[in-house]
Amino acid sequence: MNIPLSIVMDELAAYKPESYVSESAVAFSVVNIFPSRPHTLHENHLYIGKLSDIFAADWRSTDIHCIAVRDRIRDEDETPERMKNIVVLNSNCDPLDVFTAIQRCFFHIIEWNEQMKDYIIQNRPMQDILALSESVIGNYITISDSALGLMAYTAGLSVDCPVTNALVANGYHNEESVALFKKYRLPEAWATKGDIYTNDSRTISPYPNICKVVRYNNSYFAHVIMICNNKAPSDGLVALFRMLIDHLMVCFERQWHDEGSSLHVYDSIISSLIDEELPLDIIAERARYSGLPMTADFRFFKISPDNKTSVMLQRMGQDILGHMPEAKVTLHKSCLLVLIVHRSEARRWLDSAVPILEQIMERYGAQCGISTPFHSLTDLPLAHEQADIALKYGSRQSMLPFSGKAKLSSPRLHAYEDHYPCYLMCGTPETARLARTTRASAALMTLYDYDRQHGTNNLELLFVYLNNDRKATETAGFMHMHRNNVIYRINRICEMTELDLDDSTVRFRLLLAYEIFSPMDMA
Repeated sequence: MNIPLSIVMDELAAYKPESYVSESAVAFSVVNIFPSRPHTLHENHLYIGKLSDIFAADWRSTDIHCIAVRDRIRDEDETPERMKNIVVLNSNCDPLDVFTAIQRCFFHIIEWNEQMKDYIIQNRPMQDILALSESVIGNYITISDSALGLMAYTAGLSVDCPVTNALVANGYHNEESVALFKKYRLPEAWATKGDIYTNDSRTISPYPNICKVVRYNNSYFAHVIMICNNKAPSDGLVALFRMLIDHLMVCFERQWHDEGSSLHVYDSIISSLIDEELPLDIIAERARYSGLPMTADFRFFKISPDNKTSVMLQRMGQDILGHMPEAKVTLHKSCLLVLIVHRSEARRWLDSAVPILEQIMERYGAQCGISTPFHSLTDLPLAHEQADIALKYGSRQSMLPFSGKAKLSSPRLHAYEDHYPCYLMCGTPETARLARTTRASAALMTLYDYDRQHGTNNLELLFVYLNNDRKATETAGFMHMHRNNVIYRINRICEMTELDLDDSTVRFRLLLAYEIFSPMDMA
């Protein structure tokens, strides 16, 4: 690969360089000591020597570039023609030391590029590529998605920028940061940016930024920002940033087309916790690295849309992030996994989130399983199992011929607490078969058959009646019936099924039977 001269100039800054190179984009594959008897010089080589030796040699070609240590007094011989394509170092130094420094720079950058290529081949996440780049670039870098959620950052570096630190702490840009972006009209500016650009306004960050807005199909997709807190902006720094961007673009391209790519900083640990058994110390280290707390008030969702194409899953994930910026959304085996870190009382949060989730599930034709609240990240595998059970059994029960089963008031949202009895009794075909041989299950089948023949809704009425603690008034209100009609119908149901509803054991067994009721399986 070729190393741009601009990177070399940054390496030579301490030597007080004076450049007579007019072509800014010139680059070299090799660095060499200027030969004592130059016969053949290569255009893609960068030569290091004393200025007097370079002047004394009869070699001049405008396509050869040299780094020259000044060892002679400036005089009239230093004409623009003779100095063309020479960088003079006005410092007392040894050309061999300069050669060693530049050669070390070449090796470091070439090795970095080769490692990034290997990471791309191995499909490593962008977080790993940024970690690899910290020693080369030296400045703090963040990558955020179109919903302003954190995708990756240089975890081994630090920066005293409040907006950036809030992004890393929260996993997304909070309302205060978004308000700042709008105040300074940054979204409009981002919409016009194509290539890498430098922002030295310092309205958001106390340092200059070098940035790249990534788009696909003319849509804002991601934003890579380098905060120049350790190294000031320069042409060489931009060249290094461009090398990094060239490799990151492969990751972005994969994410655009491949639902399985890990893009967010937290993707890896969420997927690993579900698929692997990790030791506690590894979980703690990776959680810290990913910006996730080990202990908090968590809630977990598993979402399965009817259309599981990559594009649809990506759109749905962005929709969820747009309404819930605090969510950690991960694509995993053709499903969306959503981890919520509560900043308010969990039950109150879920109540407010239900209408939003319901609309999103309806829009994408999806079903959502919801875990119980948990307080340690180590319980995430259990929460995933709960959400998976709720999704499986809730989706099935949402197809039952009566609406009372939907305890979250939505046929597409399924809480584990509502559906674990069905799982416990129907976890295997054998337990399901035995559970459905009870007298209570036979009674429900009797009501189901009667309802089909006579167009009644006794099955639903009994369920609502039992769930309302046999209160006729409340049942009548839910069923839009007169109270006396409820009493009459319940008495008829008791006659048909020969069950005594005054017996608490009978009522309990009926409610269990409702949990596993499936007329197709019982027929």
